[in-house]
Amino acid sequence: MPSCGVLGGIQKTGQDCGGLEEQLSWDQLPPSHCCIPHTTTTTTLITIPTYPKRTGIVRKCDKAVCDDQGPFNALGASLFWGAWGYKNDRAKLERNLKFLADNGFDYIRVLGTVGRLPWWQGRVVDWRWSDYDSVISGLTDLAYDKYGLRIEWTLIGDGDQMIPSESDRFKLVDKFIVMSNSRKHKIMHFEIANEGWQN
Repeated sequence: MPSCGVLGGIQKTGQDCGGLEEQLSWDQLPPSHCCIPHTTTTTTLITIPTYPKRTGIVRKCDKAVCDDQGPFNALGASLFWGAWGYKNDRAKLERNLKFLADNGFDYIRVLGTVGRLPWWQGRVVDWRWSDYDSVISGLTDLAYDKYGLRIEWTLIGDGDQMIPSESDRFKLVDKFIVMSNSRKHKIMHFEIANEGWQN
């Protein structure tokens, strides 16, 4: 059976699967559907919303940005806590991603590290997490693969407190280079620091 994940925002059609689950193996079902047995004798067809994805690497075209579909006026939203949400509150994160995708946004802006207290108490994003690499790659994949949203990573927030060492800042940049090598089409662009004058 395929993993249908958390069924947030998924609408039941009220139809049964019409034997589809008996005719096809789970991995042959259409990608936008999951047949979820809810008793031993009945099954409900669940429609999983799919979001269009712009493709190709984002690049400068004259005074605009473009990708494989041509120039576009990118609409983005700051989701500074996104990495924290991926690690600690995936349901809340996905509700926000779904809202943005449903309303025509192209990308999210996320801080790679942040934690000035007391303002970020309980939502700190720390590049020293043991699973940090999987958090930044996982969020990049989730936003694009499931919701069609690219990501602008702002690597440093609260740099004077969270990552004051110059050598550590180079290590952080290296992490994002490695992460993005196979995900260039999922990246809107990079920003080194939020409020760079103090970071």
